[in-house]
Amino acid sequence: MATIKGEAGAVVDLTAAALHSLANASLAVLAEYDNGTNLYLEGDFELFLDTSVAPTANNGCDLYLLVAINGTNYTDTNGPPPNLYVGSFVVQATVDLRYAIRAVKLPLCKFKPYFRNNCGQTTSASGSTFKMLPTRYQSA
Repeated sequence: MATIKGEAGAVVDLTAAALHSLANASLAVLAEYDNGTNLYLEGDFELFLDTSVAPTANNGCDLYLLVAINGTNYTDTNGPPPNLYVGSFVVQATVDLRYAIRAVKLPLCKFKPYFRNNCGQTTSASGSTFKMLPTRYQSA
């Protein structure tokens, strides 16, 4: 019988310009990731939230994954799509902190993170980042 273990891919930077100077209660579509080729099963997401004023403690910055099931056309958005919600980065009242959402099930197609800033502050003009560590299983 084969032994199964985890395999981590390379950390992927999904930051997009839309993440910078993002007002509170605003939405941003971030960079595309083609998981139709890579076929990772889960991902850990990291947000480095750069604000000049401390966020409101316990507010959540929401994460959704927009999918392109046919490889071309993305899920339509007229506001956050509730059925594509994957979690919230619950913030603390301190500037420049890293937050994580772990073990998010990834779609096996192209996707784009859709981010809602609910931290209570506008993000800085630069400095905020959004990254993913994709993972899958492998036979050892």
